[in-house]
Amino acid sequence: KLLHDRPKLASIIPEAGMILVVGIIAGCFASLFVSSDQQDDSLNSNSNNINDDNNGDGANNSSVADTLLSFSPNIFFLVLLPPIIFNSGYHIRRELFFRHYTPIFLFAGLGTLISAVTVAVLLQMAKVHNLLGDDSTA
Repeated sequence: KLLHDRPKLASIIPEAGMILVVGIIAGCFASLFVSSDQQDDSLNSNSNNINDDNNGDGANNSSVADTLLSFSPNIFFLVLLPPIIFNSGYHIRRELFFRHYTPIFLFAGLGTLISAVTVAVLLQMAKVHNLLGDDSTA
């Protein structure tokens, strides 16, 4: 709603970019609060260890927070990404797709080729300069 009510803001940053910014800010706040809560829990558990009154709730709370705030890449690639791709493909206009068929496949093919060659060259350079670690197992 914030983006739709302000056309000047929408002309500066697209909706997807605004969603990313909001997600990054929310993630920063969540990680700040969880890390401060974990520090408080560790301080409380240390003082409880001194008093021999530790019931283990501090460690349990931090593990619950870590579980709730963690995000598995498998969930993204197997659950969230396929509907996004399907929706984009489903709502594309056929005439626009076939009109721009050649540039789409040129960018896809050439982009993949350039990316693969760039990664291969960088890895080879890293290997030559011994930046990949110990090579005694190879």
